Amino acid sequence: MRAQRWGRAGAGAGPLTHTNPQLNRKAAICRRKDSIFSDYLHPLMKHCLLLLFLCAAGSGLRAQPSAPGTPADTAIGARPQCPAPAIDLGPDRIICANDSVVLDAGAGFSSYLWSTGETTRTIAAKQVGRYLVTATTPGGCVATDEFEIIRTNPAPQVQLDQRPYVCPGSSRILDAGTFASYRWHDGSTGRVFVVMTAGLVSVEVTDFNGCKGTGSVQLIPSPDIPQIALPADTTLCQYQQLVLKAPPNFHAYRWSTGSTGATLRIPGAGLYWLEVASEQGCTSRDSIRIDIKQCNRYFFVPTAFTPNGDGRNDRFRPLLDGNLLSYQFAIFDRWGRIVFESKDPRRGWDGKLAAQEQGSNVYVWTCSFHLEGGPPETRKGTFTVMR
Repeated sequence: MRAQRWGRAGAGAGPLTHTNPQLNRKAAICRRKDSIFSDYLHPLMKHCLLLLFLCAAGSGLRAQPSAPGTPADTAIGARPQCPAPAIDLGPDRIICANDSVVLDAGAGFSSYLWSTGETTRTIAAKQVGRYLVTATTPGGCVATDEFEIIRTNPAPQVQLDQRPYVCPGSSRILDAGTFASYRWHDGSTGRVFVVMTAGLVSVEVTDFNGCKGTGSVQLIPSPDIPQIALPADTTLCQYQQLVLKAPPNFHAYRWSTGSTGATLRIPGAGLYWLEVASEQGCTSRDSIRIDIKQCNRYFFVPTAFTPNGDGRNDRFRPLLDGNLLSYQFAIFDRWGRIVFESKDPRRGWDGKLAAQEQGSNVYVWTCSFHLEGGPPETRKGTFTVMR
């Protein structure tokens, strides 16, 4: 609560009182430096004046100082009026950091004195605390009021993504955070801003205390545009697996499975995509569809072959269906000599040893292999060369 006060500057008079009601004593003393009753008045005059004084004291009247040269017996009258314009500095407030409140004491005064020491009609209040003003009219009347800044609320901090690059052909989303209201440089008022081109992006926010804050970021075109290409769509046997490998020169990887490495082992049929990112945050994406078919795994070795150069059954080798993880094939003559061996399942024996044709005979073969989806195996048998 603040009280308005007014009075006459420098006035010190109070209500008149009497020290002795007896008529043969001094009648009264006006407690004002220029109003003293004479001790030499006629006793009847003193009596009348005393009665008048007592009536005045009961009715709110006060002694009024005499003008220079005015007889003392004419110095009693009504209380003088000293009106001054009211000062209203407004209600106490909570303000935002770096803000100020303009306090205006109003017009109608000839001088002002604030508790800050300033002597102007208005001041800017910024600090927490109380502010008091005393204003004096040209007639010497005084009015006061006070105002308090209770506390300051901090300005909101806007945390925009400060990565400076915009990727050609793609958009970028800037999120200003959680506030009461937003105003972006283009006039939009949403929480997020979709950036399509380079340039300065700025936003002013207002928090739930009414305090304002700003944020900005200068965006430039990215110098590095990543490109990624996965293999073509394919079909695998149910026991086969496919491992997709991306180049190692990207800054980040994100597969549709959630994996973040440069390689991905395909777990089954489906559509798989990979998104890669450059160091500047630009991205590229490609996808591959994998289908699965039911395939029979088998291993077959014929019991004879005819290496006669007619283009039919001229090479001897096992026939396998499946994804080979390992393979080794060897042929021995009847004396145990190795006449042929290979780790390539596409190669077969042409019936020669050191460029010399081997005669018709029975030979022994062994094959160690590991088909995907099955255990490692070793098989052996015999076959006949027929010429």
